[in-house]
Order: sequence, then C-alpha cells, then structure tokens
Amino acid sequence: MKVFKEINVPLEHREITLANKAKWFTWSDEMLALSEKIETEAKRHGPPDAISFKTIDKGKTYSVNLKRLDTSFCKTILQISDCIGKIKMRDELHFYNDMIGDNLSSEAFQFLIACIRADLSTRKGDEMGALYPPLSTASTNNTFPIHCDFYFPVHLWNIFDEVPEGNQGMSLLLPVDVLLNKIIKQIPNFPRDKETHIRNLFKGKVVNNDHAYYDLFSMLHGRENWWAEDIETAIEKHVLSIKLNRGQGYMVNDRKWLHGRGFTADAVTIKRLHRLLF
Repeated sequence: MKVFKEINVPLEHREITLANKAKWFTWSDEMLALSEKIETEAKRHGPPDAISFKTIDKGKTYSVNLKRLDTSFCKTILQISDCIGKIKMRDELHFYNDMIGDNLSSEAFQFLIACIRADLSTRKGDEMGALYPPLSTASTNNTFPIHCDFYFPVHLWNIFDEVPEGNQGMSLLLPVDVLLNKIIKQIPNFPRDKETHIRNLFKGKVVNNDHAYYDLFSMLHGRENWWAEDIETAIEKHVLSIKLNRGQGYMVNDRKWLHGRGFTADAVTIKRLHRLLF
C-alpha cells in the first residue's frame, strides 16, 4: 500500500529556498479512494478517546480502540500504519499539502491519526511508543520559540487545521546541526558546560529525559541567561519561516530539527494542528 505521493512545490512556497528544495507530498490515489470509508467510520465511531499518562508531565494522547472498528476497516488501518511506521526520517524535511479539506474533513483526519497511533503503539509494545498529543491552547498575541519536544518517539508529523489568515503563526524550523555548530559557536564565552549539556540532550545521554524539553527551552530562551538575546538574534538569521495553511504541514526527526510558531494576534485553539509522534 502507498499512503503518500510526491507532488510539486505549491506555488505560494516556491520562492522559499528550503521549502523549494524539500520534498512535498499529498495523499496517494489509493488513500483518496478510501476517504469516503474513513469519513463513514469516523462518524460511526465518534471522537477519539483521550488517554492520560503518569509520566511525561501527565501527558495525554488521542487514541482509538481498534477492536471497536469494522473488521475490514481495521485491516486497512493496519496497512496504513505499517506504511507510516516504516518511514525513517534523518536530516530530511518533508512538507505536505491538501491533507485536510475537500478530500478528508478535519474530524476524519483526527480519527485516522488516532487509529494509526493506536496500532503503532501496539506494534512497539509501548503506550508511549506513538503519540497524538492534544495541542496546548494559547491566548492572543503570542509566539512559541523554537524547541524540540523530546517525546520518546522521534518522528514528528504536524498537519495544520485551524490557522489564522495572513502571515500570522508562521512555522519556524531550524536544523539542530545549525544550532550546535553555528549559532552556539557564534556566542562568545558561551558556557562550556551548557554547550555539553545541550549536545547530550540530542545524543540521549541525559538521564532525566522527561525534562529534556524544559532543559533546552530554558537554556535557549530563559531571560535569566545573559546569552538569551544573542541566541535569539542568531536564530532569526538562520531560521526558516513559512506560513503553512489548512491541510499543509511537515514531518521531521525531532532530534534533528527544532520547530516553533511565529507571532499570532489570534488565539491558538486545540485544533490549530494535529500531530503524530512515532
């Protein structure tokens, strides 16, 4: 089974160098042929469940009890998730287009991703081996500086849904290699122990991995650090800013790419994007 097919760069993004060089995908013809079936099963099943974990800061994930699905549809889900699970992202940056819209509603997409999450976590024998975490909401006039999630799964697939019009809420993307070997190296007298700690985060050598996200975020953006403004200035020179609209998104290796959100005057809703980690 083929889940995605490669497409040309959408016209609105062709002048952005990195986006123009990256591969772009959309649903395969095989998946489009299944869209009506996915919609029907999504309506029959209802909204995905929310499962809570005691670790990773009492995090949650959307999921679906696959035993409740129609038998033939469940087999289809297993085929789809098998294809997704075989994706191995290294330094690549993949973009997606038309994933939500005329072919698949946001409710059906949410249901599909929750089903995939359920099967992938079962395959890995770990409830946290694949995650579809609910998004944190935010009030108006906000940004979300670049970061890495540091969930146990390394692949991050973000598809946008409720996004504001215009250039609000630009997606921010930065290779970890640029952070480690260009940005930090450009900061005079950057503490050697902090640099070592940041590097170890990406090597998985930090024992308290539950808090790796907070460690990195505070070291890069904490205003108590004398280097915070210098880091911010350097990041602005290297970061890729791209406005991704409804149905568009990207997939990266969370240990190879930092990501964030540019300024938005509008509130961030829980359906701003759907994210699968696997």
